[in-house]
Amino acid sequence: TVTNTASTTTAPERLQAVADASGADVWSAGVSYELSRSYSAYFSYSESYVPQNNLFDFEGNVFAPLMGSGYNYGIKYALLQDRLMGAVQGYTVERKNVLQPDPDHAGKSVPSGNDASQGLEIRMVGRVNKAWQISANYGYVDAKVTSDPTRPQNVGLVPVNTPKHQASVWNRYAFNEGVLKNFSAGLGVVFMGDRRGTGTLPILEAYTRIDASLQYRTKLLGKNTSVACGLNNLADANNIVSQTSLGDPRSIRVTVRTNF
Repeated sequence: TVTNTASTTTAPERLQAVADASGADVWSAGVSYELSRSYSAYFSYSESYVPQNNLFDFEGNVFAPLMGSGYNYGIKYALLQDRLMGAVQGYTVERKNVLQPDPDHAGKSVPSGNDASQGLEIRMVGRVNKAWQISANYGYVDAKVTSDPTRPQNVGLVPVNTPKHQASVWNRYAFNEGVLKNFSAGLGVVFMGDRRGTGTLPILEAYTRIDASLQYRTKLLGKNTSVACGLNNLADANNIVSQTSLGDPRSIRVTVRTNF
């Protein structure tokens, strides 16, 4: 005998649950101090409230909103006549009512309680010359589940799909003269570290993805127009984005944009 327990919550009850989970007051504040022309320090506090009323568990119950609070603090810099800009930032975040994939029912979620994290982010944008620009990002996070009403054994573990390390680098070169004038090319690398999974996929393995792009700017019927070709995952690397989805294989995407 198969029983569909998803019908145990009636439509009116579900709508009322949605209404109850759709509003809150959140706060944010921050301060910045200019240490010199090249450096400034900042500190901020913020809260977040994200309704999850479009998601239901296997029994049809609406989830409580995802709520969080945290601090950001760091240094911003602009060096070499603003040719090198970026920031080094630390943060601490606490979240409540976090969801994770339901290991027993594909496509559904279960509440996984609360988690806390602290980390470091480094961002940089540099102009090697008028044509060549480089941007790079690195992130480190130390995150732990602090409570889990569904599976208490998860307390102390890293939250699902949370990498300790991730990084990316992107190069863009714009040709401003010669036969390649109005062309630009890009090449980048994305790294995603190991992450904790659930159920039959306990570890989401690290991956490195290489992307590239080629763009041409011109005029079409007197209107500014661009034609872009995006080359994604050049090495056709296996990249598991989350517990329930794989990243795209090697692919090409062509787009044309014009202003009317």
